[in-house]
Amino acid sequence: MDGSNAGAERLGERLLGEVEVEGLSSLFASLRRIIEPDEERQYFGIPEIDALFPTPPPPPPATREQPQNQSHDADNSYGDGHGDDDNDLWNPSSSPSNRPDQAQPNQPYISNQVTIPPPLPPPLTPSIPILTIISSPSSHTPASSGKTSLLYLILSRALLPSSISLSIHRPQPPTTIPLYGQTRTILLFDPLSHLSIRHLSLTMTSEILTRILTHTHLTLPALSTTVPDLHTAVRSTVKQSLTHLHVFHTQTFPSLLSTLDAVPAYLANGQRHRSMARRVHSVVVEDLDAYVVGIRGTAGTVEDAGARLTRALVKAARELRCAVVVTSQSPSPLTSRTSSMGLLRLAIPLAWGSVARKGEGVEVREVRVAVRRVEVLRFKPGICGEEAMAEKAKRWDVVKRGRLEVWKVGGSGSGSGMDAGKGGGAGSGRDVESFVFRVGESGAAIEREEEQA
Repeated sequence: MDGSNAGAERLGERLLGEVEVEGLSSLFASLRRIIEPDEERQYFGIPEIDALFPTPPPPPPATREQPQNQSHDADNSYGDGHGDDDNDLWNPSSSPSNRPDQAQPNQPYISNQVTIPPPLPPPLTPSIPILTIISSPSSHTPASSGKTSLLYLILSRALLPSSISLSIHRPQPPTTIPLYGQTRTILLFDPLSHLSIRHLSLTMTSEILTRILTHTHLTLPALSTTVPDLHTAVRSTVKQSLTHLHVFHTQTFPSLLSTLDAVPAYLANGQRHRSMARRVHSVVVEDLDAYVVGIRGTAGTVEDAGARLTRALVKAARELRCAVVVTSQSPSPLTSRTSSMGLLRLAIPLAWGSVARKGEGVEVREVRVAVRRVEVLRFKPGICGEEAMAEKAKRWDVVKRGRLEVWKVGGSGSGSGMDAGKGGGAGSGRDVESFVFRVGESGAAIEREEEQA
């Protein structure tokens, strides 16, 4: 028995050496990537925004060291008169010819025909998408800059459900119409109370009606006649989705940090909200520049505040497995050729690069975009009256549609080709790192190529 116990111990040590210990966070991240392999490439659910993020590299292939045949000499015998043949019983790599036909008395028998399961993929590093939205300072923007309007598009897609059921062909069962919503929860920090629930509701309603009309191939009057409770169903869907938008009016920088730290505990308390069954989509910090005055009033520096805020955001995003969205005014005005990270900087610099250098156990993928209204070009010098009247309609169309352009800072999209004379939509001379959206009475919507045709 001493020899068999020694063999079992050696087998256990060899198998124990193949065990890799990892935390639950890494396990859940790996499972999530297996269940939703396209999530990192389509996190925001808006193709124009998702295309701005670089494609994540594929995970490294899993490898497992093959067991090597071990040779045993006379010194490795058990001392019970058994020798090497009995030692091979505990060696899965031993030859079948060395296996006895039957187990010896008082000695366990383990077959060497062991099927080694395929190796598991290595633990994956959690990835945090960071979207930073920048606009010109208020002194250079007489009207709305468009940051919050673009945010309405992101919130709408994240909050809405994946589908809606309507009784279109009665008495047949209700028809399920895809809305392509993400059914998530949003945590929004709004120090200046810029968020308008009315405008967000209009954007969500417009998104739902557009999906329904596209699916049914009906006009809105015909659909309203066919489905008398259409507007009731749409309003109910919007109202239910908005219950998963959690807004925090943190007006001071210390309150922002303390609330970020308390958010996981808040979400874990199901008696305080109805979002227990939903995943968190993103932590959104609106108007980051609003905290600058308070920081300087306490004799602090914006650099130190930015480092503290970066750590707090990464900690919350890592625990909640969500993205981070930050909006801010830039100290310098935006121009169509401004695409430098240095020129378009945040009022409070966030040190995302230091997160990767310090090995925080997460992968940060930041994309910075600039937003501004599409300019209406001035009349050319010496233009005649007929040409001015012909261009008047085009200029009024740009103003009426409330068109805004978005381009990736540091990318090739510089806003060129998005003027009143060129139309500005997808496929009108701009690259994949920029796009145009419009804001009107029915909310915000992205201009796409099929809408231009």
